[in-house]
This record gives sequence, C-alpha cells and structure tokens, in this order.
Amino acid sequence: MHIQPMLDLAEVQTDRTYGSWIVSYKGDQDCRKLADRHYNRIKYGTVGSPHWTRPGDNLILRNADCTAVWVSWRSKYKRKDSYGYAWENVIFRNESTQLSSELIKMAMFATVKEFGELPHDGFITYIDSEEVGTTHNHNPGYCYLKSGFVKQPKKSSKGLICYKTDQAALDLVLKEMGVVYYLEYCKHMIVVALRDGDFMEAEWFQEEAENQLEILADLREEMKNKNLKAWSSFSNPCTKLDLHMVTDPYCTWHIEDEYLKAIGLAEAFESFEEE
Repeated sequence: MHIQPMLDLAEVQTDRTYGSWIVSYKGDQDCRKLADRHYNRIKYGTVGSPHWTRPGDNLILRNADCTAVWVSWRSKYKRKDSYGYAWENVIFRNESTQLSSELIKMAMFATVKEFGELPHDGFITYIDSEEVGTTHNHNPGYCYLKSGFVKQPKKSSKGLICYKTDQAALDLVLKEMGVVYYLEYCKHMIVVALRDGDFMEAEWFQEEAENQLEILADLREEMKNKNLKAWSSFSNPCTKLDLHMVTDPYCTWHIEDEYLKAIGLAEAFESFEEE
C-alpha cells in the first residue's frame, strides 16, 4: 500500500515557497527516502543512512508530495577540486511530472534568494554519465544544460562530468523564465477578458504578449552568444488577426475548433456559443 508523504508543518517552512519548491530541513525523512533512490546513494551504499546531506549550509527543497528533492550546498572552506569556493547541487531527484529543467531553474532562484548571489567560482553539479545515461536516453546532464549550466572540459578524479553556471548566466536564465511566466499570464488574461466581453482589454494583453515574444527573441540571442541552451518551451499567443476574427460580429467565416485550440482561444469562443 502506498502511503502519501505528509508535511511536518513544524519543520517544513511552507511560508518559504518557490514555485513547486518548499524549503525543508535535514531531518525530513520523506526527502531522505526519495534521496535513497538516487544513484549516488545506491552506488556508494549509503541507502538508509540518516546522513543524506553534507556538513555546512544545505538548502533543502521538496515539493508538496515529495516526488522531487533538491539540495544546494555551500561551505566556508575551499573545495578540494579545482572550483574554489563554488556552491554545489549535491542531490536532485525528480519523480514528479514536472520538467526537471524547470525545477532546476526554480531551485536556482530559491538558492540565490536564500543564500544570496552566487560566489565568484559559481555553482556546479557532478553527473555520473554511466549511471544517468542508462535511464536518460544516453544524454546525461541535459536537464542542467537546459537550465543554463555549461559542461566543463575537465572530469573529476572519479570520472564525473561537471556542469557549471555563474551569476551572469543565471540572471539571464531567470529573466527569460520570468518573461515566459508573464507571457503565459497574458495569454490567460486574453481568454479571461474575452469571456468577460472586454475586447479592449483582450487586445491590450495580446499586444503585451507580442512584446514578450520580442523580448524572448533578444534573450535567446544573448543565450546563444553565451553558449547557453536554457530557453524555455512555450506556445505562441494568438495574433491580432486571430483576435479580430473571434470578436468580429460580422465575420461570416466558419472557424474550426482545432484552429481555436491551436491559438488558445477555444475556451473563450465556447463562452460566446453558450450566450
């Protein structure tokens, strides 16, 4: 029988949330159990050990049903590898339905909010290509690439691949993420305005959505120049012509349902049919 993990509200800080992430704590046993299924714990025989984070500062994030866990770690001491005082993502396990890249972006946002700006040496994570490649179509680290990390040429002494980001790259990635969120909000508000019969407001949000597309095109070009592959997936908003076709009372064309779905206005158009 599957028992749904429950949040210990005395310890899990539900007032500190970042998207789907909630700030948790080292003693969260649901997080520890999920971390036990990470290849690192299995490979080194530490499954079941209560010590599942490192000494030092750990930012522990989980979602509500604990199908995803993330740990950002920092230490006041210099690292033993070649990355100085870089912070590190030491555990990331995603069994939720959300894209790993989107969770990583929001986890990085949470990290700078909780810890402050990234150090000069940046933020890293290590990937075991042999372990990850067996379950991720032989493309280890892809979700980190899609989150603004860059693969480093030098492997660790254990043969692990390092992926790294810095504050400048992260700022660009988070800006792009924010613009995409606002674009989705504009698309939603177009439908809301149409359902309310406020065509002028729908036009305003449509213009705002098109402005966001221009911003995203510029950001994508910046990312390419920095060798970043972190642009988000999104669907284009309806065009001004689409909007006029839907709202024009004199339009005699038959508008196919599939077309309305494609431009994101099917729900709004159904409200006109009901009236």
